[in-house]
Amino acid sequence: MTGLNSFTRRLALMIAALMLTVSFSSVAVAQDEPVTLAAALSEIAPDDDTGLASNLNVMRRFKVSRAWISNIDQQFAHALHSPIDEVRGRTLKNIIYVATFHSDLVLLKAAVPSLVDVYRLDDVEAHRLMAVQALYAIGDGYGMQRLREEAMSQPSARVRTATKAALIEYEAAQ
Repeated sequence: MTGLNSFTRRLALMIAALMLTVSFSSVAVAQDEPVTLAAALSEIAPDDDTGLASNLNVMRRFKVSRAWISNIDQQFAHALHSPIDEVRGRTLKNIIYVATFHSDLVLLKAAVPSLVDVYRLDDVEAHRLMAVQALYAIGDGYGMQRLREEAMSQPSARVRTATKAALIEYEAAQ
């Protein structure tokens, strides 16, 4: 399992380096609005060069209800179909974050088909790279099988290389 986490972190750093050229504006939550996990996760700390939320205990800190947590994968799946690139990018980062650091609290299986769609169809190469990382972090057999099936039809050599690396690491961990 340590190899899985180290690979995920290495892949996150690779994607973060790619994303340094892209600047996302922060979504502010008004003081009188109730704080939700989605709002907390969408906040990107300015000193966090990976672009992922910096607080590893955000779910516990915001006392999110079990019902809300059980539906987060469906919310992520819906957001991945947004026509707005920034929304898809933030959603991918949030999925990677949750799958990597909070897989004990949240199952993200409902987001897997949407992640495969991003991998296959998104015009933004960075989004396709993040979809690989998200599918790997989730570790769903169906998602990894779909990556295997779609890898050779990927137009980007970088995405194909990242896919092959993720598949090799995934299979080695099984």
